[in-house]
Amino acid sequence: MTQKLAVIVIHGLGKQHKDFASAFIKDLHKTFSRLSGEKNPEARIVIKPVWWASVFADREEKLKQKLVGAPYNLRYTELREFMIHYLTDAVAYQPVEGGDQNYEAVHRTISKQLNQLCTEAGTDAPLCVISHSLRYTTFDKPIQVPSEGFSAKYPDIPGEWINFYDKDDVLGYPLKSVHPEYDKAVSEDRDVNVGTLIDSWNPLCHNRYLTSSKVITPIAEGLHKLWQQVNVNALTVHK
Repeated sequence: MTQKLAVIVIHGLGKQHKDFASAFIKDLHKTFSRLSGEKNPEARIVIKPVWWASVFADREEKLKQKLVGAPYNLRYTELREFMIHYLTDAVAYQPVEGGDQNYEAVHRTISKQLNQLCTEAGTDAPLCVISHSLRYTTFDKPIQVPSEGFSAKYPDIPGEWINFYDKDDVLGYPLKSVHPEYDKAVSEDRDVNVGTLIDSWNPLCHNRYLTSSKVITPIAEGLHKLWQQVNVNALTVHK
């Protein structure tokens, strides 16, 4: 019996809709199926999105209406909306002394989907994280890839952390040069050009990573490779 992979998709800062990952998951399944030959990709990878923007959405929308709309009627509405949602998310997410309501609420939404992944993919399923914009790290302490638990179970399988960034994205940066610990943790800083004719040349490309084949294809390739590595013994027996 083969082992499924658990994949969690976490959106980043800024305005996000509940179905933010629907098209991405569909494209990822399609690409994974093409690469692996598996007609039913859900049999190998279980994907769950985390929509944590709901924690702040109502308050951010009210703030936008107060600052941008009448009587001020500020210009560059889309860009201002982008900045308002980004900045308020960044501030609101920070843990505060005496009560971490926002911080805890965000993490509860993540925990809920992780529990669902355990149910559908199995408690031993390797976890792959696809995150956008917001990184749960500090300056000198990046997340450990692979985790200690994964390394203990699969000591011969190296982890992989690919950091995609677009040079036109003022919120996207290379990570390996930030600190020696990042240089060790991050497998590759990959420069990609994402977006359409409207936004591929400006900072609005920030929200286009999950729609680009330059991002989706490498992720699907990595998942297919990992699934093969994790299931090498099962595949050998099957042959």
